Amino acid sequence: MEEGYGIQILVFIISALLIGAGTRYLQKGTKIPYTVALLLIGLVLGLAERHGFISSFSPHFGQSLAIISDIDPHILLFLFLPTLIFESASSLEVHLFRRIFSQIALLAVPGLLICTLATAAVVHYALPGTGVGHWHCCLAP
Repeated sequence: MEEGYGIQILVFIISALLIGAGTRYLQKGTKIPYTVALLLIGLVLGLAERHGFISSFSPHFGQSLAIISDIDPHILLFLFLPTLIFESASSLEVHLFRRIFSQIALLAVPGLLICTLATAAVVHYALPGTGVGHWHCCLAP
């Protein structure tokens, strides 16, 4: 690890926590869901960094964004997915979940199958010259 990477990663983590806490505080009075607000903030920050606006105003934060953007996506998946699942499970209302489980299962299972087949069809027909088969599009990791 190069010298200074630890500081840049620490700058990113602290900035992300502050942005998340600030967003949670500011969005309480609005009807925008918290996750949608974070997505929009992330898109704006990504576009601003891509065009060099963030690096010109805050070089440390810009460098930390550049370092984090080069991380392997699997690491992000293994790092954040368990945290997100735990947060969702801990805030789940068990009585409400039991009451509407049949509706969830009735909508989620066919919805997942339809979305999988539709995504596979779009990939298969959008990339015709690659030789990727329809079933490979469904089953590819």
